[in-house]
Amino acid sequence: MMPARRPEWGAGGPPVLGAMLAYASYGFSVIPILPGTKKPLGLVLPEGQWRKYQQHRATAEEIEQWVTVRPDTGVGVVCGAVSGGLVCLDIDDVEFSNWVEGIADGIAATGAWVERSGSGKLHVFVRSRERVLTSHLIGGGRKLADIRADGANGRGPSYMVVAPSVHPVTQKSYEIYAGDPERVGTVNDARRVFDTLRDMYAGSSGGQVVVQSDTGYDATDESVMGEAPEGRWEEIKSSVIANVRLSRKVKQAILNGAEAGEGLWAGAWSNSEVDHQVIRELRESGWDIDQIEQVFAWGPLGNNRYRTHKGTHGRAYIVLSLNKIDADTNRAQEASKHAEGGNFRVDHVVRIGFEEPLFELTITVKTNPPKVGMARLEIDDLMDEHRFSKAVGKALNFFPVVDRALEGRKFRKFGSLILDMAVEEAVPQSATVGGHLRATIMAFVLGETPTIEPEDFRTVTLGWRRNGQAFVRGGALLQRLQNVIQNPRPKPDDVWRTLRGMGAEEVGHRWNDGRTEAMWALPIGGRNSGAG
Repeated sequence: MMPARRPEWGAGGPPVLGAMLAYASYGFSVIPILPGTKKPLGLVLPEGQWRKYQQHRATAEEIEQWVTVRPDTGVGVVCGAVSGGLVCLDIDDVEFSNWVEGIADGIAATGAWVERSGSGKLHVFVRSRERVLTSHLIGGGRKLADIRADGANGRGPSYMVVAPSVHPVTQKSYEIYAGDPERVGTVNDARRVFDTLRDMYAGSSGGQVVVQSDTGYDATDESVMGEAPEGRWEEIKSSVIANVRLSRKVKQAILNGAEAGEGLWAGAWSNSEVDHQVIRELRESGWDIDQIEQVFAWGPLGNNRYRTHKGTHGRAYIVLSLNKIDADTNRAQEASKHAEGGNFRVDHVVRIGFEEPLFELTITVKTNPPKVGMARLEIDDLMDEHRFSKAVGKALNFFPVVDRALEGRKFRKFGSLILDMAVEEAVPQSATVGGHLRATIMAFVLGETPTIEPEDFRTVTLGWRRNGQAFVRGGALLQRLQNVIQNPRPKPDDVWRTLRGMGAEEVGHRWNDGRTEAMWALPIGGRNSGAG
């Protein structure tokens, strides 16, 4: 394979500052990405939004400020006119990605810049003279990829996470696979170029192109629904109570309201995450957008974000979650068609761990009659054939037979299918503030607390760690957070609620001199090593 040009910032990973400045010098609009996610780093952006950079490129001073606040930030590049007509073929289909990988040298020779994402799939970038809108690439009766470009129906452009960012699930770095981002070529019509690629692969011409999202809902309408007709809210409450597919905590949230970090929602980072989970369960129960909006318009949950908020609110707030949920569902359904072996089939995947990725798989064993069981796997179990077989076999008491085409090193393709199926209580963009606060707390705890318990309280600054727990002084942590997070500056109640959502408890620590001090005991698992 012809080697790709690897900029100096890509050798060995970050610093990301050099990468962001380099992308900016190539004429791309760059944005910071919240570590551990694919979402913009809202707390360093104007009003917490990346909207400005959909039309204007960041200055070197802005970029340096972002990296100063979060040196571990990821890197995003905005597609569309703001980046000189940049268009990306964001490949979802594993087989299509493998096929493109085989011709990557030829594509790069024509001026394309090809990246391998942390999930192993390829992203193909070109510039287009003709304006291209974000859409899907359909071939062979299924969705092969997303085309990321300017937004359809008045929406803003898409963005892509790029090297040297780290994938939030696999923890693998994005990398330049072929071509050169500095010299990415310009074509007349990128849409037509990608259609040609599709036709070469699928052996078909044309195909349905779905513009915008799988739902097609308008995400610019922030209108708020009027008052409920007499008796209608009581009918909705009765339907919720009788719905066996809704969890207890979702039912209580709909009927009585809910606050992130409290009660059944102690694990939620923000009220936006509460709303997103409610919308997901209602959607999976067969409710349409109008029925879901009525829950927020007429019930207590509407106080969280739906009715009044300086950011996205009203119907558009519901649409943002629905578009993501429906896209996740379609991707999972497509992946599930291929996620099986000789004697088993993976039916459903839920991501249940975030700081340390953990996945719960529902597996059908092809016996007569079939047996259904559940297995919990770490990310490394999904990417290694022997670890997968051992973990699944231990959980379900059988030996899974993997397709011979996926044995050995090729098993990573199967792992990518499982990741595509994963459903999670994802935090939409509107909830990045809570996610950033949680990530910053963990960064301070792992980076500034020793692993030896001190004997004298006067030698303690932030706290210490032992036996899978961190003992943290709340006041010292609050001061550090307020020093680095300015937009908005976290209030004490925000920090305490986030700590509770991370599983922390207030405890009393007794020092050798008899003094008792209130501390936060935060579970951190096995992460007792320093952050560096």
